[in-house]
Amino acid sequence: MSDRSVLQKILRDLRNPLFRNGYALMANTGITAVLGMGYWLLATRFYTPRSSAAVRRSSPRCACSPP
Repeated sequence: MSDRSVLQKILRDLRNPLFRNGYALMANTGITAVLGMGYWLLATRFYTPRSSAAVRRSSPRCACSPP
């Protein structure tokens, strides 16, 4: 299947509202995944273990967590 035929199929699918919504959902999922991964990569880069220990001490304990 050539690149041109794939592009034509996508353009034809975008005329159908059901497919257009499906493509929008797929794009939204992909963008959200990339942004989430970027957030966690930045969080691990800029927060030191010492600062994360302070956050753990100040946060309330869950009833299911060990003391």
